[in-house]
Amino acid sequence: MSSKQTKRSATEANLEELVKKIDATRRELTTKLIRGEDTTTLRGYLRELAAEKQKADAAAAAQEAAQAAAQAVRQRAEHEVEQKRIAEGAKTIADARANRFAAIAARFAIPALA
Repeated sequence: MSSKQTKRSATEANLEELVKKIDATRRELTTKLIRGEDTTTLRGYLRELAAEKQKADAAAAAQEAAQAAAQAVRQRAEHEVEQKRIAEGAKTIADARANRFAAIAARFAIPALA
């Protein structure tokens, strides 16, 4: 397994753990609300967890965008190389055609009357 895959797996595991913490905190918050207990600290903790999850989601989105941009650059470079190869092939064919016409014209040329 490569280091990127390991890092991605660790990040996904951390995100899953964070989601579990958020769910558990919400359940505990609901329980405290039903009992009529103070929920101030629990709500603050839930906001912190939600902000942490939002940061993780933003980081993942930024990483995906960077990967997509890199892929687009690679595809563009491959396309440019292919276009250059096609243009060079077309020039080779055009040069060969011009040479054939020149050879035929030289062969069937009418000598000038002097």
